[in-house]
Amino acid sequence: MTRSIPPTDRRLEVILIPALSDNYIHLLRDGATGTVAVVDPAEAAPVVAALEQRGWTLDRILNTHTTATMSAATWN
Repeated sequence: MTRSIPPTDRRLEVILIPALSDNYIHLLRDGATGTVAVVDPAEAAPVVAALEQRGWTLDRILNTHTTATMSAATWN
């Protein structure tokens, strides 16, 4: 189950997606432009599900780690 963190300025929506056994994937949506990005996608399936649930299209993938664990979905 994902959960939203209410944006403080109402322009950036942040969705936390549980991943693996001890981590989260961050899904970000800019309210002004509609641009959607995912940060460190460790798994593809929960990201795809969260995007489909909201009717969003992924525009950007941001990898802050080079380890396979944190960016595995990028390669799928």
